[in-house]
Order: sequence, then structure tokens, then C-alpha cells
Amino acid sequence: MRGKQYESFSMTEIDSEFKAYYLGLLAADGYIVNNTVGIDLTDEDCIKFLSSSIGKTYRSYKRDEKRKDKHRLAINNPRLVAELQQHGIYPRKSKTIKGH
Repeated sequence: MRGKQYESFSMTEIDSEFKAYYLGLLAADGYIVNNTVGIDLTDEDCIKFLSSSIGKTYRSYKRDEKRKDKHRLAINNPRLVAELQQHGIYPRKSKTIKGH
């Protein structure tokens, strides 16, 4: 993926298996803060997959020896936040996802 592909990534329509998977992960483990959509996981393979599919680099955070490292994929994009809200993903608490 080249450039900033994630800036044009759209969730207006859930028209692929990847978007359905991403939406499910956001509903379960994601968050919205201000205009940022994020997901933190200890499963680096999952974050790598999301990162390469969306075209956005993720960050890894070392933790103590007893806890696995955390990997974060965060996208600052107000348009994407608005699109996700149409699917029931809101700041602070995810609501029940509505079918279309």
C-alpha cells in the first residue's frame, strides 16, 4: 500500500469481508476518542493485517515481562468517525450495531 490510503478508507458501506471483520473488531475492542478511531490488541498478526489492508502504520508498546506487548492502530479521520457512528460505533461505548 502506498501513500496515505487510510485517508480515503470508507466505512459508508460494509461491502467486503474485511470491512465486516474490522467493524466487528471495533465493536468489541475498538474505541473512538475525538476524531480518532483506534484499536489496541496484543495479537500483532491481527494488527499487521489491519494495518496493511488500510494502509496505516501501527505502533507497538513494550509492557512488563508479565504482560504481552500491545499493538495500536489509530486513524485520525473525522469522516471515518461519522461513518462508524452510522453503524453504531460511538465514543466511549459501542452501541448495538444496526443491520442495513
